Amino acid sequence: MRTHVRLIALAAVTVILCGCYRNTTVNPHVDEKLVEREQLYQKTFALERRLGYENRAESVGLRILQAGMPFCKDNWNYAQGLKLSTLDSIDEEWQQAYIDYLDLPRGRENYVFIESVQANGPADKAGLKPGMVVLAVNGNEFPSEGWDWKHKVADICEDASDEPRVVLTVDDKGKERKHSIHSVKVCDYDVIYSNKPEINAYASGEEIIICKGIIKEFTNDSQLALIVGHELGHNIAGHIDQSQAALNTGLFVDILITGLTGVSSNAGVSIANQMNYSNSIDHEKEADYLGLYFAYRGGYNVEDAANVWRGMGAESPYAISHDTTHPNSASRYVYINETYDEIIEKEQRNEVILPNLTQEALDHYGGVEEVPYGSPRERGEIIASK
Repeated sequence: MRTHVRLIALAAVTVILCGCYRNTTVNPHVDEKLVEREQLYQKTFALERRLGYENRAESVGLRILQAGMPFCKDNWNYAQGLKLSTLDSIDEEWQQAYIDYLDLPRGRENYVFIESVQANGPADKAGLKPGMVVLAVNGNEFPSEGWDWKHKVADICEDASDEPRVVLTVDDKGKERKHSIHSVKVCDYDVIYSNKPEINAYASGEEIIICKGIIKEFTNDSQLALIVGHELGHNIAGHIDQSQAALNTGLFVDILITGLTGVSSNAGVSIANQMNYSNSIDHEKEADYLGLYFAYRGGYNVEDAANVWRGMGAESPYAISHDTTHPNSASRYVYINETYDEIIEKEQRNEVILPNLTQEALDHYGGVEEVPYGSPRERGEIIASK
């Protein structure tokens, strides 16, 4: 009985509240076709912006990954500097935006197109453009029929990925052309754009993730190169692997203690976390140091790159004078400028522009495979510091 009374009371209140609302304006009629047209326009505009952010991260990343090659002689691959895609790999809601923005073929299915071309990369130099339809790679034609057509396409691309020279046959607005791409060697770490708005970038040991907030905050490519170089420094120096190894060891110790005593323990993990925390500032300084060298070797003018940390300080005022897991932003600014002076002194003495490393670090890298990026300043051997 009480339940019925409550329901009746709730219905009565709803009716009364609905009577309180009324329109006070005479609104114009909205043409739904115009709304649909505007939705497509905004999606196309959003796609243009996102692909622009993504391409900028990957374009800078390509140069940094190539600049770091002296440290990656056992961990590298060939890069062509472009991204391929298919319509059915894109969310159906956004397919029309792709078709309009890249001027892709209409009324046609099962084809591969160039989604993006990294600025100043091999594909760009070969004359390839976004929106071109790829017909064949190294003479192997892409299929367009069959349930497994995409698997066959992937196999053809995989076979070509290890080649220093790749020839793409493309359909460029009805004209068939061949473009020869001279691949470049790069460190085998993917640079991935994240649409997250936070001003952040991080390394995973296998990847470098650049968030949208970083791309929007730092419109200067030299500063973005410093950030990407910093994250590459983390991966190359093995900082993430070191931290994970410490945690794994701590977890093993905890399991061992629990097995021997019957008492649950987290002492090992706790000690590992403390060790990682205490080493984090040194790791960040090493990554800053390596990152500036990578940015310089990549051909960027890094004279003002240290301003990254003034920008970071403006976004996080607490970090200006307080160390956390990272050095404070003021000390990082000064440290980067000191590193820049070191680089310029080497250049003036006509020395090799590579970081100074301890002998232990040289042993860790196992020597250097010399792959110059462009100018003579990038050639030579690593210099061990005393």
